[in-house]
Amino acid sequence: MKIGRMKHRVPIYRAIITQNQFGEEVRTKELVGTYACEVTHDDNRTDETADGVNQNMNTIILKTRFTRAFGVVNNDMMAVFGGYEWDIESVLNKGFQNKMLTITCRLKGKA
Repeated sequence: MKIGRMKHRVPIYRAIITQNQFGEEVRTKELVGTYACEVTHDDNRTDETADGVNQNMNTIILKTRFTRAFGVVNNDMMAVFGGYEWDIESVLNKGFQNKMLTITCRLKGKA
């Protein structure tokens, strides 16, 4: 990870359930924080469909510095990048050194 490549500001959201004015439970998102990230597209990942055909998945990898200010990033959260919402699939903290996070995200849909 090089600091010059961390040029993208990527907001990370947590899904929460709140009540609207009528008392109904609605699912909304709450901003956890905005990270400076190096974003790369992962072209090597494929997913097998029901009929056995391999299909390229829309996957990105976010690399960022570890920071305690935003709390823990986990796979229940989502990122917004390039006008699309991305589900976080995995978060790697190499060697538990708390220096760098590698976040793998899969395309969810338009933001």
